[in-house]
Formats: sequence, structure tokens, C-alpha cells
Amino acid sequence: MKLTPEKLTAFCAALAETCNVGRACNAVGISRQTAYNWRESDADFALTWERAMKAGLLALEDEAHRRAFEGVDEPVFYKGDECGSVRKYSDTLTIFLLKAHDPDKYRENSRMELTGANGGPVQISDTERAAKIAAILAAAKARKDSDVSDLV
Repeated sequence: MKLTPEKLTAFCAALAETCNVGRACNAVGISRQTAYNWRESDADFALTWERAMKAGLLALEDEAHRRAFEGVDEPVFYKGDECGSVRKYSDTLTIFLLKAHDPDKYRENSRMELTGANGGPVQISDTERAAKIAAILAAAKARKDSDVSDLV
């Protein structure tokens, strides 16, 4: 199938709206493989695809922000009948937005660095290394022996 300007426009409009390649393909009647082939062989299509995905992602972020901070009304039922609604906010979306916008402050990763003198590499002799390994093995054996004796 040939990539036409109309197909390119329709595909990228659907991609920007849904952020979903499969749905964009269905909207223009092509297979996913055709879309990926077009993207690989046509630099303009690849650029337009990338812009459409960015636009779609921004729309998703806007919706996540709305749900997190403005909330959504959820119906309340009593004895099977709707009797009102309650506004629900998404703490999870709030967390994701904070992590996305200030990852240095909110991300969940810790890091530890071990350095030797003056920030250089850790220097350890073969004898020291062997002694440390022996101590670790002895501690592991002692723990195992202790666990076995606790069972008896």
C-alpha cells in the first residue's frame, strides 16, 4: 500500500488523538507492519509520527493532571439506585506527575558509591580480599547453623 498525504494526515491525527499505533492503523485501514515500514522508509512520515506521539502524550498528561487535581465525579448508589455523586481525586496520578516533573526530588532510586582514598578506586590486596570472603562465608555458615538449630 502506498503512503499518500491523506493517509499520512489521517494516521497521524488518529495517533495524536489516541497515542495508540494499532488504533491509528485501524482508522486508516492499514496494518501495523505497513505503518512501521512507512516510518522506516520515509523520514517525513517518521518525523510527523514523532510529533503526533508528542502531541498525544501532552493530551494524556493534561487528562492525568485534570483527574489528579480536579477529580472526576463518580456516581453513588443506594439500594441499586443512583442517589448522588462524589468527587474522586487520583493520588496515584499526582505521584506520577510529581515524578515526571521533578524526578530528582521524587524518584524512588537510591545510589551508593564506594570510593577509596581521595575519591579514587578502592584498593584491596589479594590477602585482604581472601580474608573478607572467608569472613562472609563463616558468617553465612553460622547463620545457616543457627537457623537449623532453631528448627530443632
